[in-house]
Amino acid sequence: MFLASYIGTSPVDINKTAETNLAAAFSRVCFDRYLGIKTSMLDPATIDNFRPEILRALSRETNDNLFVKTHDLWRKTADGNLLFPPDVTKKAVFISRNVLDIASSAASHWGVSLEISVDILCTRDYCLSAADKRPSPAIEQKIGSWSQHAQSWLDQTEVVLCHLRYEDMVQNPMESFGRLVTFCGLAYDENRLKHALELCSFKKLQAQEQTQGFRERPAKAAGLFFRKGKVDGWREELPQKLIDKLIDTHGEMMQRLRYVDAHGKRPEGQDD
Repeated sequence: MFLASYIGTSPVDINKTAETNLAAAFSRVCFDRYLGIKTSMLDPATIDNFRPEILRALSRETNDNLFVKTHDLWRKTADGNLLFPPDVTKKAVFISRNVLDIASSAASHWGVSLEISVDILCTRDYCLSAADKRPSPAIEQKIGSWSQHAQSWLDQTEVVLCHLRYEDMVQNPMESFGRLVTFCGLAYDENRLKHALELCSFKKLQAQEQTQGFRERPAKAAGLFFRKGKVDGWREELPQKLIDKLIDTHGEMMQRLRYVDAHGKRPEGQDD
C-alpha cells in the first residue's frame, strides 16, 4: 500500500493495487492466465516448478520495476530451481514482526484458536493454501515455521536484502520507509514520503476495509484484515503458556531479531 501510494502519490484503493506495478507471487488467476490452463488441474509440485518462469514472464511484460509480494520461504522449487530466479530478481525486502504479536493476529486472520495459530507458527515446512477440496484464490505457498522463514531470507546470498522490522516501521516510519524508498531505487522526496505515509496510515486502510471490504481477507477470518496493528499487543492477548512455547521454539531467532535477550526475556524499557 505504501509503495502504491508513494509511486502514485494519490489515495490507493486497497482492492485495486494489482492495477499498479505491484503483483502477488501466489495469485491463482495470474498463474492460470500465463499457463493457459487451470492450475486446479495440476498438482502442487508441478505448479511449483512453473513459478520461476511465471516471474520471468511477469518481468518481460513490464518496462519498469515490478514489486512482487510473497509469503514464501527463500527456497528452491520441487525440481531444484530457485523459486525467485536471480536473473529477474534485483533485490528483496524482508519484513519481520515479533512472533508473539503475529500469533494473535494470525489467529484472527485464519479464523482459528490462539493454540492452533501458535502450533502453525512452530510447524516446520508449513504450507499456506495447501490442497483442499476447493481451490483457494492462492496457490500453495511454503512458509515454514516463523524461525525457518526468517532464516531462509536473512541467510540467503543470491539477492541483496533489506530487512525491516514491523516495530521500527510503526515507531520510526520516516526513517524505515525512507530506507525502503532508497533501497528500491526510487527518488527520495521527504514531502512525498510524508504524504504517502499519511495516505496509507493504518487507520485509513482499516476505514476502507470497514466501508468496502477487502478481497484479501479470508472468508474464515474472525475479524478485520487490518485488525489492530499494535506493537506489543501480545501482552494483553497471549496466555503465558503460549508465550513460553513460542519463546522455547523461536528463542534463537527472537534474540537475533532483538525481540528477546539472551535469557529469552524482553529487556524492560527496550525500544523496539
